[in-house]
Amino acid sequence: MLLESEKQALEKELEVERKEHHSLKTEFQRVRLALEHSLSLAEHNAVTDKLK
Repeated sequence: MLLESEKQALEKELEVERKEHHSLKTEFQRVRLALEHSLSLAEHNAVTDKLK
C-alpha cells in the first residue's frame, strides 16, 4: 500500500512538472522569436542615422 501511494504521488508530481516544462518551453519559444525579430543597437543606430 505504501508503495502504491508513493507511486501515485510521484505520478502527480511528474504531471505537474510536465505542465511546467511545457509552459516554460512555450515561453522560451516566444522570447526566442521576439529576440530573433528584434533590432540590435547597431542596426537601430544605423537606421536612425539614415533618417536624420
